[in-house]
Order: sequence, then structure tokens, then C-alpha cells
Amino acid sequence: MRWLGLLALAACTPAQDPQAFLDYQASFLRPGVNVENEETEVRRVLAQRGLRVKERVQQAGFIALGAANRRTSAVRVITGRGVVVAEDAEADDLFQPSTLALLDGFALGEYSLVAYTRTSVNEAVGCATLQRILPDASAVPCVLDSSDFGARACVSMLAPGRNGQLRAKVAWPSLHTVAQLDVELAFAPERDERTSVVRLAPGPWIDQETSRYNAAQLSKADFATRHAVGIARAALARLTGKSVALQVDLYRNAVGTILPGSLEAEAVGDTLRHIQSGWLEAPAAPQRQPDPPVPEPSAPQPIDEPPPDSIVVEPAPDTR
Repeated sequence: MRWLGLLALAACTPAQDPQAFLDYQASFLRPGVNVENEETEVRRVLAQRGLRVKERVQQAGFIALGAANRRTSAVRVITGRGVVVAEDAEADDLFQPSTLALLDGFALGEYSLVAYTRTSVNEAVGCATLQRILPDASAVPCVLDSSDFGARACVSMLAPGRNGQLRAKVAWPSLHTVAQLDVELAFAPERDERTSVVRLAPGPWIDQETSRYNAAQLSKADFATRHAVGIARAALARLTGKSVALQVDLYRNAVGTILPGSLEAEAVGDTLRHIQSGWLEAPAAPQRQPDPPVPEPSAPQPIDEPPPDSIVVEPAPDTR
């Protein structure tokens, strides 16, 4: 019977060399997880936490989900490796109250990309994170370098652009503004695929944005608009090599007269300090209020005892 079994097995397999036999057997194996099945499980877990999926992006090799409820938001990116990106945000977090929102995923040449933004509850514009999905189904963050616009600038929006570049917006959320510049980004030459860096790309967008903000009519504009235009004009002047003095003048001229001691005056002062520092001053990190000191237990007070040779006189008992 053993020989009959071996003959039957040989009849069912290709008569090839051992490597071909192994390849044939391996063709029935699917390493990793099924992305659609994993999505179902991720949705179930999110629902258990009270999170409803609001955004879904599917590209070759991955599925990304954005979910939220009234106080919590989450982003999950699923590939054949399982969940490779898991980010959460709490609107009432003590140190970083914020919300997450999923942006569209897209392919750009050899890059398969997905992005999401984190927005502080006190700010109208958030900062983006870009993840690259590699051929091995792992995810690595790409460096979004917006340092040409200073330490407080960040990329706030991403989309595929022309000639293998990215369309993007650069913003300054911590400068009390919704000012955004339309820019173009390009991938820098990389040493390896796990260290992707995206930087500003030269192009017509610089002149276009300069013309757009220079043409803004501010005579009847509110403070928020004047403040945003002033920051944009000063930032573009910095990008094109203008002096700090000119950058300050451009900002002041756009903002105009501000009532001293007002909230607007505080925003102007913060912005001027940042410009005058060469746009290098980073936003102050939120400080946690120190816990009140816990009083130490008081040591028991020593009882005064009389010397050994002293005479103790007890009071006479009351006989009334």
C-alpha cells in the first residue's frame, strides 16, 4: 500500500526537478494576511471603540481607513503585513489635543503613498504625515521638509502633481493663521527606499503665489485676512532671499494698525518675534500644570518628660 500511495503522489505532481517541485508547492501558499479580511476585522475593533469609518482609500497593495467619534479619531493603513500604520488622536488629550483626517492615497511613479493630517483643536489647519508603502508591504514615513519657510511651517495638504511632483500647501498653524501657500514638492535623490525626503521644488508657483498675495485687497479686510496675507508675503520674501527688515515691513504693512493689548496684538507680537528670529523660533511646547505638592506627614511632637530626680505634684482631688 505504501508503494501505491507514493505512485499516486508522483502521478499528481509534475515530473520535474526538486526546485520545480518546491516552486509548484509554494504556488499554493499566500504569505501574509488577506487585506479585505483584515479590513473587516479592523472595522470591527474600531466599532467596539465607538469609532465610525468616515474615509476609505484603496490603492494597489493597501487599504487606509479614517474613523472618528466625538472625541477620538484614528487612521489605520492595512497591507499584506496587517496593520502597518495605527495613529490615534484625542480631542481632550492633556498634551496634544488634536484630530486626525485621512487624505487621498495615490501612486506617483514608483511611489505608493497615503497621507493624513493632524490638526490641533485650537488651530484651523493641520500638518500632514506622508507614508510610503514599499513593495514588501511595509510602511515608512517620508520626511516632508518645509524648513525653507521656517521652523513653524508644515505641509498641510498633499496631492499628485505634474512631472512626478506633488502639489501641496504649506501653512503656519502655530502663528494663529490659516495662511497657506500653494507649492510643489519633489522627492530628493534617496540613498535607500526607507529614507524618502520630499522638498520644495523650484517652479512657476513661486511667482504665481507672489503675484496672488501682492494683489490681495486689504483696505476692508478683517484682521484674520490681513494677518494671513502678511505672513504669506513675508514668507515668500524669505524664500527669495529678501532681508529680514523687508520681511517685517511687508508683514506690518499688511496687518496695519492694531489695538494695543488686544488678542490681535498678541498674535502680531508672536509673529514679529518669529520673523525677526529668522523664522527659526519653534512654537512653545504645551506645559503640563504641575501637580499640587503633597504635604508630608508631620512628625509626632516629643512629649516633655520631667527629669528623673524631679518631684511631681499632682493636683488635689476636687471634694466638692
